[in-house]
Amino acid sequence: MNKIFFIISLFMLSACFVNAGNIYEKSDKLVPRWVKHTPKSENPNISYRVVQVYVDNLSEMHEKALKELTNYLPQSWEVNRYAEWQVNGNGSNDVKVLMEGSPIPVDMKCIEVDSYWEYVRMGYTNKYRCYVLYQVARPGSYAKEYTRLTDKYGFGPVALSIIPGAGQMYKGSYLKGGLIMGASVLCAGGIVFCQANKSSYQVLADKEHNAKIKTNYQTKANNWNTGGYVCIGALAGIWLYNIIDAAVASGARRMVVDSKFNITAFQIAPTMMDNYTPALTAKITF
Repeated sequence: MNKIFFIISLFMLSACFVNAGNIYEKSDKLVPRWVKHTPKSENPNISYRVVQVYVDNLSEMHEKALKELTNYLPQSWEVNRYAEWQVNGNGSNDVKVLMEGSPIPVDMKCIEVDSYWEYVRMGYTNKYRCYVLYQVARPGSYAKEYTRLTDKYGFGPVALSIIPGAGQMYKGSYLKGGLIMGASVLCAGGIVFCQANKSSYQVLADKEHNAKIKTNYQTKANNWNTGGYVCIGALAGIWLYNIIDAAVASGARRMVVDSKFNITAFQIAPTMMDNYTPALTAKITF
């Protein structure tokens, strides 16, 4: 039984190192959550896109990612290709794109929200594998969504930590989560193994009539019982640490829509349609 639990825990731990072998350096300790989970917009005229490029020098990352962006736009936008790129100093890029069925380029606003890179082995050479997160407005639209970057995750990881290590993995700490989960599995396996041996020796002690042998069996049963309690205590300690860590430890950087700045205001004011007809006007501000 203990061999099975050991193999399971070893498999989970090895999964944490699958992609780590060829990474020599990273811009962040933890891979930002948006790299694998592209953020969703609350505005139908805005889309978020993660662009992946390989470069020899980090100074090439932003220009190459920007030129690759049109390959990652929603198909529903029917963008043919980019026509002209104009980069401003305020972090916003004015892009002119060609739409299907239209010979006239249309303006498209895109803002670089965040970036992340890894220095990796590529065949016989090393390159920077770069990820850039863009906020893109639908061509012809000047919509904008306010966002912020954070490493906090609220109560979600704590709720998930009922399964040891799950909260850490949710926050992007796969190594820590794997270690916690593996240690918990080993402790659970130790409890089962100790209790099984304790029961076996207890049965032998109950059946034995020789006082000396009976005492020996009983001592072994008590020792295995103590070992079981040690495993229970270790499992409880790991589980408690797992909950506290899931609540207070920082996670991988993620992007969230800052709702307090994306406010829709609705105002009603009295007015006059003409000299004799009163009316109410409504004003909506996005």
